Amino acid sequence: MFGYDYPLSNSSKDPDLSQVRQHNFRASIAYSFRKLKK
Repeated sequence: MFGYDYPLSNSSKDPDLSQVRQHNFRASIAYSFRKLKK
């Protein structure tokens, strides 16, 4: 579930990549939430 964090974990000091990581985090939360509601 937390695999999305690994590719960008070393570049978190880069604002663009941290923004992408935050977006991926929110997307995965929304996706799993939708899956749970079914």
